[in-house]
Amino acid sequence: MSLQKVVPYHHTNTLFVKGRWLNRTILDVVVDEFKTRDRDFHLRQIALQRLKIERDNKIIAGDELLSLRLQNKDILHLTVHKHEPPVLALPVDTVYESEELVVVNKPPSIPVHPTGRYYYNSLTEMLKPKYGELYLCHRLDKLTSGIVILARNPQMAASLQREIRSKQVEKFYLARVQGEFPGDENGIVCNRPVANIDTKLGFQHAMKEKKEASTRFTRISYCPELNQSVVLCQPTTGRTHQIRIHLNMLGFPIVNDPLYGPASSPLRRQLLISEAPMTKEQFDTLLKEDRDKIERLSVTGRCVECGELLFADSNPESMVIWLHAFRYKFKDKEFITRTPSWCDYL
Repeated sequence: MSLQKVVPYHHTNTLFVKGRWLNRTILDVVVDEFKTRDRDFHLRQIALQRLKIERDNKIIAGDELLSLRLQNKDILHLTVHKHEPPVLALPVDTVYESEELVVVNKPPSIPVHPTGRYYYNSLTEMLKPKYGELYLCHRLDKLTSGIVILARNPQMAASLQREIRSKQVEKFYLARVQGEFPGDENGIVCNRPVANIDTKLGFQHAMKEKKEASTRFTRISYCPELNQSVVLCQPTTGRTHQIRIHLNMLGFPIVNDPLYGPASSPLRRQLLISEAPMTKEQFDTLLKEDRDKIERLSVTGRCVECGELLFADSNPESMVIWLHAFRYKFKDKEFITRTPSWCDYL
């Protein structure tokens, strides 16, 4: 599989100050939030006035920022030399198109909207030359492929979002999992509460309170030689990573899931099923694991423009997860994609 790349460019992000940033200096915040760059880099950015704070319609920049404490309603203007990660160079097929909706089959590796280091390599930006401004009706994980429904106007987007939130929409996913999933024709329902873990948010916010979640799983096929199954997944709630976490809890993780699969962190998987809150020691262990992953990346040099470390391209296989949004069924319409190729082997 080939990769789609974007030439690095300067881009200004505008962010409202988050609650966890209040009463801290901007230097402390960016050092803590953007760990791939060191303190000296951020000091240079402040000196070059690429970091600015807007307060009461006035811009504060340069040396004044070093002692300034962030307040509620402050706005951060952050200009960066953006190095977008590559995504898989796969076509975005249109499943359905009307005056109000565009429905596509999103390839894996592509985030649905600009986020983090991604902008042009995001689904909404990739579709903009053909369709103009589109409005997401729901989310889909970056690594997950399948149906994404976009509206041509905000009113239609809001209407479909309400239908989805009120559980009036049936959602069907396909997953390829490790092990022989039970062949009960009525399926297996997992009702355990879920919460994902994000070490970038710090210890206090890394693992939010677990929320109720429900998913029905039904085996479609099983391959004894690989000891793998293809499973139909029907979530009735929409928690982050819900299907992936529930499959892990049931003991049938998605084969190539980097967060919850067989090769993922045993501690992370333990915390997902534990009733006890995460300890500081466990958080520090997870944080070290995540940092070790970054350190294992192959450095190829530094950008002459901004000094950022440059890394070798990721293996395309690591940009795919065997989870696919296969079908969305509304009261008056439904959208179905073709079966992904990784189902064909089982």
